[in-house]
Amino acid sequence: MFSLENFNFAQSIAGLLPFLAYFGTSLGMVMVFAVIYTFVTPHDEIGEIKKNNVSAAISFVGAMLGFTLPLMTAMNVSTNFYDFLVWGAVAAIAQIILFFSIRIVFPRMICRIKDGEVAMGILVAGVSILVGLANSTSMIP
Repeated sequence: MFSLENFNFAQSIAGLLPFLAYFGTSLGMVMVFAVIYTFVTPHDEIGEIKKNNVSAAISFVGAMLGFTLPLMTAMNVSTNFYDFLVWGAVAAIAQIILFFSIRIVFPRMICRIKDGEVAMGILVAGVSILVGLANSTSMIP
């Protein structure tokens, strides 16, 4: 049954400041990653998405998920805030290296995404998510 008998407001909001710090930083890191990712890739993901290019949207969202998955784990296993930032940087670097690795295997990847080939967008997104999951799981001792 719902009861306010044992409710302690101060105790309830004690974790608010750390929550805001980690949540705000996470959002900031996701935005910074998005900017860096769009800068290092040779095609304009946002421009392609604005042109309703489904392949570009799928591959971009996959990269964002591939970055965010290890970021969530880093938030849970990091010993302090700076450790969290370091693991966030590792997650970003892993996704960027992955992008260039896929281009080696599929040299026409950029053209195929720009041409709207959904299969290529799904492949890039899927591999990005898989690497994000592996990265995330590798952080757990």
